[in-house]
Amino acid sequence: MKKVKINKKALALLTAGFVLTGCTGNATTKPKEEVKIETEIEKDNPKEEETKVIETKTLKTNRNFYVKEKTNLKDINGNAISGLDKYDVGREIEKIDNESKVKIKGKIGYVDSSKIDVLTGTYAIADISSQELKVYEGVKVLLETPIVSGKLSSPSTIGCFKIYSKTRNRYLKGPGYQSYVDIMMKYHNGEGLHDAEYHTDYDKNGKVIKRHGWRNKESFGGTTYMYHGSHGCLNMPHDAAIEAGKYLEVGDKVLVKE
Repeated sequence: MKKVKINKKALALLTAGFVLTGCTGNATTKPKEEVKIETEIEKDNPKEEETKVIETKTLKTNRNFYVKEKTNLKDINGNAISGLDKYDVGREIEKIDNESKVKIKGKIGYVDSSKIDVLTGTYAIADISSQELKVYEGVKVLLETPIVSGKLSSPSTIGCFKIYSKTRNRYLKGPGYQSYVDIMMKYHNGEGLHDAEYHTDYDKNGKVIKRHGWRNKESFGGTTYMYHGSHGCLNMPHDAAIEAGKYLEVGDKVLVKE
């Protein structure tokens, strides 16, 4: 629909068609003045202002993760709740675009997804401070056991590694020692998971084949590592090491944290 807006002066001139002069009885036609007509066009369907819609993708997850680099746990408004150290472990609840909603250190908040690494499949987490190792499948705990880690002069290396070798019935050799183990799963520069408990192997007739090991069952966990720790390996009770070997394979992750 066109909307026409007409100048009032122009409208008066058009209506009269002429103007009277000062002489009585004489009427003259005054030359037409330029008529200014302003027009406004109003569209039938005015274009509405476009609104940009930002879509977010939310994915329910429920999976364990570890922190790849030091960062902060934040609230929904982006304010820092607490600091997170490298190799801290938590549970991812949701992934929202580039952020993850997580539960860690007893708190729920948000972290940049690029700062964490999700743990999937079968893997092990060894905690040096608690002297404990857990084997997981996803978030399910398959095995939980006390360990003895490296002594203060040769501490176990902190980090996330992958098992690269899995062997059985072998000797571990080093400067001043030679120790027989039933299973060894190496994950970093010779460091690995293996049995270390006093154990006797028997044949099917009950005859002693071999006695080996160097730790009492009661010595695993606690503060043993501080005064009688390993050369860097994670020593395990015999049965726990054998069970771990049923779950863990070459390529599986081993996370060693403090």
